[in-house]
Amino acid sequence: MSKSRPICEKVLRPRQVGVGVKRGCEAAVHALRRLTCDPDCEDWAVLQVDLANAFNSVRRDVVLKKVKEVAPLLY
Repeated sequence: MSKSRPICEKVLRPRQVGVGVKRGCEAAVHALRRLTCDPDCEDWAVLQVDLANAFNSVRRDVVLKKVKEVAPLLY
């Protein structure tokens, strides 16, 4: 994974904080908690989606084709 880290960071940032961002998930949780607890932030909404089985609902051939295109090292 260390060899593919630069491409993963390039492809995934800034939409995710779990790969290549030191303590990224922890920072995201604290930022979200602060945002939702702030009485001055009335115009925000939080959506939580369970993606546990997301891979079972997509075509693997399409996913693998995109991985081969974007990150051939991972393919």
